[in-house]
Amino acid sequence: MKKIIFLVLAAFSILLYTGCSGTPEPGKAAMKYMTYLQKGEYRKFAENVAVNPKNTAAQQEENIQLSEALLKEKVGETFAKKGGIKKLKLISESVAEDGQSAKVVINVTYGNGDVDDETVDLVLQDKKWKMKSLK
Repeated sequence: MKKIIFLVLAAFSILLYTGCSGTPEPGKAAMKYMTYLQKGEYRKFAENVAVNPKNTAAQQEENIQLSEALLKEKVGETFAKKGGIKKLKLISESVAEDGQSAKVVINVTYGNGDVDDETVDLVLQDKKWKMKSLK
């Protein structure tokens, strides 16, 4: 009887460990990325866009720098007009059946009172949720 209890507990522990050590939730990742925008941390945001695995490190760095510059110019200007991001709220997240992509909807409230729902498309890359592309 003790052996059976031990085996059941061991099996339960393994299941619990593997269930909790998986990839992070896409909603949490998307919220983190939107928080980077909220804080004006455009480089961190750009570093979390999925990359072409065929790109060299130099090409990836160039893409990050270009994205950062574009974000500062376009997004920074838009946020300035709207009074910045006041509040972010996760609305929904859905993961594809294959577990390799996800869509997350985040409600964004701006300083001027405008409200938008933003959809963030994510892909699983190197066991981490990354944004599909900058739109």
